[in-house]
Amino acid sequence: MPNGARIRITRVVAPAELAEQIKPKMQNLVNAIQRRAQRVVPKKTWNLHDTLTNGVERVGGKVVGTVGVGGPTGYAPNGAPYWAAVEYGTSKAPMQQFMRPALAQSKSGDLRNENPAGKPKG
Repeated sequence: MPNGARIRITRVVAPAELAEQIKPKMQNLVNAIQRRAQRVVPKKTWNLHDTLTNGVERVGGKVVGTVGVGGPTGYAPNGAPYWAAVEYGTSKAPMQQFMRPALAQSKSGDLRNENPAGKPKG
């Protein structure tokens, strides 16, 4: 994708009512992945950090959660087309992974955790 990349997580369930119940859990998961990526992304200009987005949609019995990077946002209208050079490295710059580790660190507790990291419960 020239304007960015997406990590897409899909869960297919039979009845649409069950998909509606899974949707908030999927939102919790993509929120957690986005927070992890934002913690470790290089912040030289904060532009790449500001392009991290997430979303969840339901189509029938399918729930799709997406975490994106590099595309234009309200905070970074031009996006960050260099996101792949940061994630994968170049011949002159070492890789500084942030998306793949954020996904790899996801765990089942993320589905239940509605409390954003760093905020006290209560």
